Amino acid sequence: MTLQNNKQLIFFVKLILAFGFIYLAIVKLDSTNLVQHLQNIEWIYLFYSLISIFCATFFSARRWNCLLNKLGHRISFAYTYILYSKGIAINSILPGGVVGGDIFKSISLISYLKGVNIEQEKLKARVILSILIDRLIGFWSLSILSFLACLILASQKNLWINTIPPFLINIYLTFLISVLLAPFILNQLNQFLLMSTLSVLNSVRQILNLVNKKRLIHSTFVYSILVQIFSILSFIFAIRATGTILDHGLVFAMAMGVFTVTALPFSVAGFGLREFSMVLIFPLLGQSPEQGFVSSLLFGLVGTLQGLINLSFWLVPSGSYTKSLK
Repeated sequence: MTLQNNKQLIFFVKLILAFGFIYLAIVKLDSTNLVQHLQNIEWIYLFYSLISIFCATFFSARRWNCLLNKLGHRISFAYTYILYSKGIAINSILPGGVVGGDIFKSISLISYLKGVNIEQEKLKARVILSILIDRLIGFWSLSILSFLACLILASQKNLWINTIPPFLINIYLTFLISVLLAPFILNQLNQFLLMSTLSVLNSVRQILNLVNKKRLIHSTFVYSILVQIFSILSFIFAIRATGTILDHGLVFAMAMGVFTVTALPFSVAGFGLREFSMVLIFPLLGQSPEQGFVSSLLFGLVGTLQGLINLSFWLVPSGSYTKSLK
């Protein structure tokens, strides 16, 4: 089977899973209540949600641009932002397609940097590494916000209300703490990785050394926090559009779980598994499953709308935003 056929098969499987999860979610809903929530959508909050997600993209591009600069490539922010936005468009409009957003960014940036006096293999490694670290730092900073929100809610004795089973809270907190401690644990294992003969572990050690040497986490931390704050605000506004008013701290606390589910490779552009999860979670928060389904659907549609708007960047002549490289 060719690579093209494999990718088409994977996309077909993901499509089936997405529709399967949406079906499982819908069968749990009351159709009358669902239609009522759809008819009563407050569109102004969807506009706020869209603005927030564009702000998150702006700071995401800032973070990636900072990473590239730290890795030795002085690239204009305009180029980074437009390339980042194109990647979002591909992920949103062509989910599971032949070329993913991150792959597109890698290929485009490597091609753009060909004139730089650096070995081609080293150049490819740095570009791919910048995208990988960009994702990981974002994931880690999100865990910080969710964990802090959990601590605040726990201090107010609000985390265990709304009949949330304690064992679910404990599992979730364990997950958050594991993600928070992962960078520190890996750093402590650096000596073990140094002695390892496994190529994978050696690669991990080299990445850790580069991250520490260039202070990549420190230099991008503020941008990462801002990215996650605006992403969560977008989610809050999507929820508010259904007329649902949840404690903002509660949304920050569960954001890590929701966004992780969205990123899992069992759906198309996050649709499916996210809706099914929200139908299960919202009753635990004292809300109806219909509110959870519509909120998740609106959040996904805001992301898709952003992707459609970002398609306009293909109309911008490259000479208008590229600059000389060093």
